[in-house]
Amino acid sequence: MTTPFPVDPAELQIYAPNLPGPSVGRRIGAVLLLLVMSAVLVFGTGFRALGSFVTASSLSHQVIVITTTEPTSTTLADALLTDLRPHLAPSDLAAFDAEKPSLVAAILATAKEPATQALLTTDIDRLFALLKDGKAGTVDTTPVIDRFAASLHAADPRIPASPSTLVNNTVITVSARNRGLPLGGSLSTTGWALTALGVLGAFLTARFLVRRRTWQLLAFGLCVGGPGLFAVAVGFNLHNSAVHLSSITHALPRALVTQILHAGAAAYEFAGLVLVAIAVPGDALWWGLLKWRGRDASPVTAR
Repeated sequence: MTTPFPVDPAELQIYAPNLPGPSVGRRIGAVLLLLVMSAVLVFGTGFRALGSFVTASSLSHQVIVITTTEPTSTTLADALLTDLRPHLAPSDLAAFDAEKPSLVAAILATAKEPATQALLTTDIDRLFALLKDGKAGTVDTTPVIDRFAASLHAADPRIPASPSTLVNNTVITVSARNRGLPLGGSLSTTGWALTALGVLGAFLTARFLVRRRTWQLLAFGLCVGGPGLFAVAVGFNLHNSAVHLSSITHALPRALVTQILHAGAAAYEFAGLVLVAIAVPGDALWWGLLKWRGRDASPVTAR
């Protein structure tokens, strides 16, 4: 059965070229879903960066690297001596300033001793466990401070061999919490789950809601690689921007926190590069499969 007035689709497009159709909603849906997937990848990148950095082993390793690697270790030693200087008698300041290079060398030597590093690792593990479990407790850093105070006293007897000359309070107190902090593995697992969801969602959206093959590749690459480049840019900016730590008045903790922030920025950059490493080979593989399928489906010339 035929219609009495057949309509040519081409003619309909001529008379009503701007009528909304399924393609308009399809495009809007694709854009919205791609934006959502990008946001999911941004959060996943942040969780992965924190998860890889905020672990007991990672934190203790970072502290040991910071305190033993130049030029950061010398910066921390100078900061420690800056905090120590007000505790000395005015008559000893001139001699103290003259012997500063030998005092810095004593601090660096103590930081590299295995016994010092073992104490640092124990204290960090203890602090990490309290924060992760939400329990109240204390971390006594006196043994570590004792070692540095003893080395400075050996280098210059005018410096008292007492931890109070280096740090006003050597005991860190942690208050109890209703819930522990999601540190380490929990953050990493959440980050990788969000990353997998975002990459899969970006692929499915580009594959089934974007028509042209070129736009499919572009949509997937931007959706996955864009958040990665954003994370790299944020990490780079943290490295090169002035870190305002005005609330930390002492030079030693301010220098230590600054270096830890730089290490965290490096972890964030690496997490972003992972997304870029997924987007570029992913697009290349997709393009290769499309070319292979196109060649395989090409008609065979009859002989």
